[in-house]
Amino acid sequence: MASNFERRLRRFGRTALHPDSLEFWQPLFKQLLDRFNYFAAERAKAQAPGHSVAIGFSEDIEYNAIARTDDEGDLIAISANVPVSLERAFNRALCFKSVMPFAGSLDEEHVDPEPVDPKDLVYGLSSNVPRIVPPNQIRSNLATLLTTIAMDFIFEHEMGHIWNGHTSFGNGLGISAYEEIEKTPDARISETEYQTLEMDADVFAGTAMTRERLLPQPWLPMITDWENKFGPGSTMLSLQMWAVYFSFRILDEAATLANVETRKHPPIYVRHFHVLGSWAAALSRRRGRDEKETYEMIRSITMGVEGAFACLTGREFDPAGITMAYSQQARDYVEVLLENWPRLRPQLDPLKRGGNLAPVTEL
Repeated sequence: MASNFERRLRRFGRTALHPDSLEFWQPLFKQLLDRFNYFAAERAKAQAPGHSVAIGFSEDIEYNAIARTDDEGDLIAISANVPVSLERAFNRALCFKSVMPFAGSLDEEHVDPEPVDPKDLVYGLSSNVPRIVPPNQIRSNLATLLTTIAMDFIFEHEMGHIWNGHTSFGNGLGISAYEEIEKTPDARISETEYQTLEMDADVFAGTAMTRERLLPQPWLPMITDWENKFGPGSTMLSLQMWAVYFSFRILDEAATLANVETRKHPPIYVRHFHVLGSWAAALSRRRGRDEKETYEMIRSITMGVEGAFACLTGREFDPAGITMAYSQQARDYVEVLLENWPRLRPQLDPLKRGGNLAPVTEL
């Protein structure tokens, strides 16, 4: 008998991942699904007792994730390709000597892997590039940890679409689901509204990530420079932010504001600043962490990911997108989204599942 998730996803024209398929990856899928269900249950307990979300993985690869509300309630489906692609990419990145050198040295005889086409990073399930893992156990453990963190963020982003009322808002316009992949925006909602909603989901996820305090791992050395410069706990916090930006970089290469009107999401560098801005504000509120110190970590983290991406793809290191994110053009673009948010927020407020929508100043 098909599960509630399978049946509802099939009604939507999508195929749930069969439990017996992709046997090698089943432990990863199970671990992630257990985490997602736990996060959803904890949020419901705190903000809307009795609320539930049907959560699972899909075989389809033409999208990364879907958030949907139908006549039976809320649903989140994540393409099985996403955790597989990220797990492969994190492992491959950590096979390069120059990536995260603090995570244990590699043998002198070690040879960095050959660069790969970015498409082989995005579509791990169908890639012919062999899966490799670092010979160093610390790096292998770290790849697993980073994959888990990145998937936590992707799930919380989808939760943002549901909990902040985006899916119900879309239903009222005839939009059946929010699919996280770049397609031409639906004409029933403007590109600015799409991007504003994506910004709101990013902020929701960035804030949610601060609730899960990552404890130091006994196998992972602390980064002394970061701990001294940015305060205790900066190693784990930096790794969280590194993982999220890496997933952006792997799954979405768009790094320009050119033709932004054809996109559903802000460019990745601008998205990253939305996430980190909400993250910094939440850390300041919840843990008393200095926002300035948190912001100082941004450039270091972003540069580190760009270096890893250059290694993976054999490209020259290119900080142009980072420079763009600090530009007046980017600030003007964000201002447009911020001006749009007060128009959307009153429509979303009665549709939210619980909690409070972010005020404009927090975005």
